[in-house]
Amino acid sequence: MYCIGFVSQEIEVYNTLPAADFCANVQSYKNNLGNADFVVFFSPSGVEHFFSYIQMIFEKTSKIIAIGPSTSEKLLQCQAADHYVLESPNADSLIKCLHDNISAVNKHQQ
Repeated sequence: MYCIGFVSQEIEVYNTLPAADFCANVQSYKNNLGNADFVVFFSPSGVEHFFSYIQMIFEKTSKIIAIGPSTSEKLLQCQAADHYVLESPNADSLIKCLHDNISAVNKHQQ
């Protein structure tokens, strides 16, 4: 393939696929622990697999968190408009988001 005078070749480095036991593991979680309070997505492909395979396992009461803007965009494409987006894609930002939203839920329930 030629591009602006340079020869280029597309090489697929990896292909993100769900683990073979993904659905069974999620169903086991749901059976043992109930509905998740939060579901955190770290990539657009994670969103895609979730909504393709197991969305029906979780109730709409689970809060959804996106690690960043591209993951958030994929959530919007999957009709999951009500979600949080981390300020930064790191553990501290995730912990802050969880803390802030757990605090809000607890205040609302009181």
